[in-house]
Amino acid sequence: MHQSIEILFIFIISSSLIIVFYVDARTGHIPDLANITLSASSLLFFKFSEHAYHNLADAFVGGLLFFVVFYSTRMVFLWARHVEAIGLGDVKFSIGAGLLLGASSLPIFLVLASFFGFLTFACKFTFCAHANYTGKMKIPFGPSLSLATFLLFYYEYYSHILESTP
Repeated sequence: MHQSIEILFIFIISSSLIIVFYVDARTGHIPDLANITLSASSLLFFKFSEHAYHNLADAFVGGLLFFVVFYSTRMVFLWARHVEAIGLGDVKFSIGAGLLLGASSLPIFLVLASFFGFLTFACKFTFCAHANYTGKMKIPFGPSLSLATFLLFYYEYYSHILESTP
């Protein structure tokens, strides 16, 4: 694959992640088009990239595993607490993140996304809603998921390049 096409896929992936971050932070919803674009560009990146850090089979396993974990968590919260703790946009996003990062990245992805989500809550609680907090504050999780995906993608991509150069 030509380097310019690889850079194009990286740009599309990065743009999708930035859109998810911004739109979910502003509206509380992740656009389906951004999720579809992330998933499709991730698959195409691994299909054609010279610097792919895993193959298509790993991507599919990652997408499936991320989906199962996020969907299961959503259903457990709905069943046990009657609360939509994870929205369907987050579940759909998890498929694209799994395709991009692979199954082995799930534990660190969950830690990073949770950490960023906690920071978001702490900042919002401290600076915006401290006096009016009722225990039902809604915090969009898409920005945290997007930032974790962005950081892990670039870490994996550049680590692979550095390992493969003599």
